[in-house]
Amino acid sequence: MATANVARSAVVGEASLHDARAILDKLLVRALAAAAVLVTLLILAVQLILPLLLNTDLWGQSIAAAGPILLSMIVTVYAWSVSPVLVQFGYGKALTYIKLVGLAFAPAVAIGAMWNLQIAAWLVLSREIAMMLASVAICPKAAPKKSLILTICLTIFGSVLLEAWALVR
Repeated sequence: MATANVARSAVVGEASLHDARAILDKLLVRALAAAAVLVTLLILAVQLILPLLLNTDLWGQSIAAAGPILLSMIVTVYAWSVSPVLVQFGYGKALTYIKLVGLAFAPAVAIGAMWNLQIAAWLVLSREIAMMLASVAICPKAAPKKSLILTICLTIFGSVLLEAWALVR
């Protein structure tokens, strides 16, 4: 993601983890706001426009699965942007463990997809959340707190709205 590249260049000269985290927090709040707007627009387009263009008997599950997958973009912005800070301050090997968390979810996503695409989509979102939380758990000092809280709130709010939408349509 582009945000990770911007984060890398923004924190490369920082001598302390505290300063790098503060810079990253400011950057991520803006990036998360942009991601939330983009995700909202895409979810609205998928939920409101695609059913008019596609046969919902055939495409209904795919349309329903798009929401959680799009919502995972918000979590991904945070998780990928923290990586340069982890590498810069000596936690690069920890990224391997974070990837293993993601790999552990692969069979669950595949099995979920066999039954229902929406189950697989929610498992994809769960995988991204687990990977984000793993990065925070491995090095809590590197985790930008404001943007972590914003990411969690946006994800919960978006999930509740998606489920509410599924109940009323």
